[in-house]
Order: sequence, then C-alpha cells, then structure tokens
Amino acid sequence: MRRIEVFLGQLKAEGKSAAAFGASLRGNALLSFCGVRRDTIAFVADLSPRKHGLALPGTGIPIVPPQRIQETRPDFIFVLPGWSVQELVRQHHYVSSWGGRFGRLDIT
Repeated sequence: MRRIEVFLGQLKAEGKSAAAFGASLRGNALLSFCGVRRDTIAFVADLSPRKHGLALPGTGIPIVPPQRIQETRPDFIFVLPGWSVQELVRQHHYVSSWGGRFGRLDIT
C-alpha cells in the first residue's frame, strides 16, 4: 500500500498524470484500500457505456470511455483487476508514442 502512495506522490511531484483502466468492483475496492483518490488518478477508463459519466463509489474517480486515454495522454495507466496488462498494451499500443506506460497496482 505504501509503495502505491510513494509512486503516485512521485508522479505528482514530477508533474505527471495517472489514470486507471477497468471500473470493476474489485478494482474500486483496491483503489479505496490503498487510499487512492481523484487528486492522484484522474479517471478510470472502461469499455461499458453504462458506466460512463459515473464515478467510483468512495473514491469519486470518474469513469470515462477508453478514448479519454488518447485525448489526455496520461503518463501512467494502472491496470485494475480483471484486465491483462499485455492485452491492454496491445489494444492501446499508441500509449507508448508519448512515453506512457501501463502497470499493475501492487499493494505489497
């Protein structure tokens, strides 16, 4: 948990942005457990149009369409439970064009 706080703090101090992918119940629970809020993760992209325009309960992080990734060009995208990092990298290969990276939340 502390590693996530430190990592997000470093990103913010460097003027970099973070987002997440996959607005699942497990992903939201993980973000809440780690104390992640909207001031450190700008949004959660999700494929389900039914979730767009809503916010994750407790964290207040808005849920947006995946196109927002390309529009806002976050520096780091957390891959939440239920998604494969390799699959998202393949689907969103353009993220590397601006130096963006994908990674898993690690609560150890």
